[in-house]
Amino acid sequence: MEMGDVREAARSGNGAALHDETARHHGDLPAIEHHGTVQTHEDLRAESAQFAGALGDLGLEPGDVMVQYLLNCPAYLVGALGALKAGLAVSPANPMYTKRELAYQIADAGADAVLTHVALLPQLRSALDECDCDPAIIAVESDADDVTAFADARAEEPFVER
Repeated sequence: MEMGDVREAARSGNGAALHDETARHHGDLPAIEHHGTVQTHEDLRAESAQFAGALGDLGLEPGDVMVQYLLNCPAYLVGALGALKAGLAVSPANPMYTKRELAYQIADAGADAVLTHVALLPQLRSALDECDCDPAIIAVESDADDVTAFADARAEEPFVER
């Protein structure tokens, strides 16, 4: 694999393609180190591709919108890359938003899905009540270091609500 392939993917403006090319070129090299846990580029490529498939299994289609309501952690990156690979638009929501701010963003984005952590579900449900929105909720139940939690996105409650 030549670095020209990575540069071409970067010039295309497609972040998911850029990451895939980077993984092909640097697959076994560390991409993220978070609290002593190392994820390689290939780990991120595989996990984000699996999450992209899970989004399709939920009935989400290219052009749909996923609000990403997570803290900054490795799972955030897997979710964003997976959504982009599935053709979804990603609208990041700050976990420090008030209920009203979160409700506004979900409604304004026209969210078809919200990716969050189970610890943030009470605030999310309260915001959804306020905006009268009904997106699919995908909640990871893991500590923030565990990007493999996305493998469970195809599982039943409490990970996915539709």
